[in-house]
This record gives sequence, structure tokens and C-alpha cells, in this order.
Amino acid sequence: QVDAGALTTHSFPIERAEEAYNLIERGDATALGVVLTYPTEAPASQRMELRAPSQRSPGRATVRAGMVGAGLWAKNTLLPVLKGLSGVELKGLATATGASAAHTGRRYGFEYATTDYRQVLADPAIDAVLIATRHDTHASIAAEALRAGKRVFVEKPPALTREELEELLAASEGAAGWLMVGFNRRFAPLAVEAKRLLGDGGPFSMVCRVNAGPVPAGSWVRDREQGGGRIVGEVCHFVDLLQFLAGAAPVRAYAEGFGDSQGVDNVAASLAFEDGSIGSIVYGATGDRAFPRERVEVIGAGAVCAIDDFRSLAFARAGRRSSTRRRRVDRGHEAELRTFFEAVRSGAGPPVPIEEAVRTMVATFAIEESLRTRQPVNVVRVAGSGERG
Repeated sequence: QVDAGALTTHSFPIERAEEAYNLIERGDATALGVVLTYPTEAPASQRMELRAPSQRSPGRATVRAGMVGAGLWAKNTLLPVLKGLSGVELKGLATATGASAAHTGRRYGFEYATTDYRQVLADPAIDAVLIATRHDTHASIAAEALRAGKRVFVEKPPALTREELEELLAASEGAAGWLMVGFNRRFAPLAVEAKRLLGDGGPFSMVCRVNAGPVPAGSWVRDREQGGGRIVGEVCHFVDLLQFLAGAAPVRAYAEGFGDSQGVDNVAASLAFEDGSIGSIVYGATGDRAFPRERVEVIGAGAVCAIDDFRSLAFARAGRRSSTRRRRVDRGHEAELRTFFEAVRSGAGPPVPIEEAVRTMVATFAIEESLRTRQPVNVVRVAGSGERG
């Protein structure tokens, strides 16, 4: 029988978890067994002060931000961008566990961390709230934040069902704040440049090819109730991108696909748009990640445009070709957040109207329905969206 006590060289209470992590990261040879201890009765909520509050009131150019959720995606993508934005003060961070909240909050410079996200929503000093929790909580937390009068950035998908979309719309009507959804690809520099080059001379024929790669079996992302599955959870990105490039609302969807017992994660979807444009999304999980992930092609208005992995763009019109190449892949996350905070700072409304996010999600649900029925599905408006049916 192994004596665990004999292997324990260090013990830290959970509120000092960061010290434990630092000890391990330093590679201290004496740190053979590091144990975190928890209180026998966990408090209902826990708030941890991480730094002194600002000694002077921020100027009008400073936006005070709170964040709910700090999982792997947020740590790898959103938080590094947030930390680098000027004119943004990070106030409150809420995560499910105190150790995670404190460790991440200190790393990125938040004033306090909490295990109760409602403390962030209720904080009168916070102007804007970013929501990066698990997909099945996006709609309810975003609706609460809107009712609290905050300007809200919620990661995609904003909702997993039409009912959740209706809840968001109801919360946004008459709210002091507003909502922006994290459909970042429309903010990618090369997508913006493609839109400028193509102009408004559609209709267009558009194709998105996505070499998405597999997600491990059993992942919450593939679970329809928790993550929405890969159609609702990620294909929505490309529905939104096509809507942006077309400059028109999707009106009809048809899709075929295949997958396994956890659901469809390979799909070929066709979309028709209000202006006559057509778009295809080929999303595959069974390819090879050694090949580029995303390619977008647009034909129309006497021009052809192709974007490869949001790193290079080729364009041709009237027999003349041009090309642009960036130093790295840029899917628009930094431009998206910068645009969000500029809108908050200026007092303007949302950079992208909520109706466009609603169109994107309703069209994505239509793709799901078409996969089940193998029939074309009309994109029917959500009650309260102000969209035509």
C-alpha cells in the first residue's frame, strides 16, 4: 500500500494555488508531491482581490471590462488580445473555480476574481462584459448582462436553440446596453479587403472549404445539449462570413452530411441569399491538419477573389490580378475586440446589428434541420427580430 503522506513535500490552501503552480513550473527538485487543500465546506461564492483598485478615476477614454469564463479558448485567444488593448481596464473575472479565477486574473491584470458571475454583472463600475463560457450558458448569461445594462460581447454561438435566441432578443429590446456576437471572421483584415474589392455588385457565388479536423469522442463540443455540436458551434462562423460577403440575408438552406453516433461533423451546405447570391460551405472533420484549414472563394461582379487561411488573398478583375500576403494567419479576433471597445468608448451602438447574428443562427438551425429532413429549409425569422419571414 502506498503512503501518500510520505510523498507529499508541499501543501498549499486553494487560495494560494498560484504559489503551488509557480513552484512546479520552476522545476524545483524538492517539489515531489504538491497538494492543494480545500475547505471542508465551500462557500456559495468567493471573491478575491487581486490588485488595488485604480487610485484615480479612469478618463472617459478608458473602458472598464469584466469577463465571465476563462477556459482554454479564452486563455489562448481572447485574454492575450484583451491584455494588449489600450484604453481597456480589466476589472472583474468570473470562473467556476476560485483557483482558476485567481490564477488567470492575476496573470492578465484583473482587479478581482470571483466564482459568482453575477458579481461581475452587478458591478456598477463595469461598462462592458465579455462572455466566454461553455456554449450552453451563452444565451442565459448574455441575457442577464443585457438586463443589467451592460454592453455585451458573447462568443459564438450566442444561442443553441430558437427559444434561446428569442430570450436574447427580448432582453435586448429596450435595454440600456447592447449585444455583439463573436463572429470574428467578418473582421479578418483579408475578409474586409475582399469585401472592399468586390463592392456591392452582386449577386455572388461563394464557397467556404473548411478542413476542420477531428474533435475527440466524448468532447462537450460535440454534445448537442452542451456545445451545440459542430454545426451550431462552428459552421455558424462561415454562415456569418458568407452573409457578410454577400451583404444580404440568407433565405434558404439545404445540406447533406455524415458523422457518427455523436452527430454530424462533416457537412456540405448550400445557402440562398435575398439578393440572389448563393453560397456553399464544405466543412470536414476527417481530413488532415497538415493541409491549410480554410479557403474562401467568391465569383461575381466581373471578379474572382480567393482567401487562403486568412493569410493570403488573390483578386482578379478586367484581366488584371493582384495579391496580398500577411505575415501570419489573422482570423479577426484582435480587430473584432478593438471594434467592440471602440463602440463602447464612443457611446455608439453595436458594430454589427443583433439582427445579423440572428440571421446567422437561424440559417445555421436551418442547415441542421435540412440534415435531418434531407429537404431544403426556409430561413424563418425569429419572433421579435424585425426580420422578414
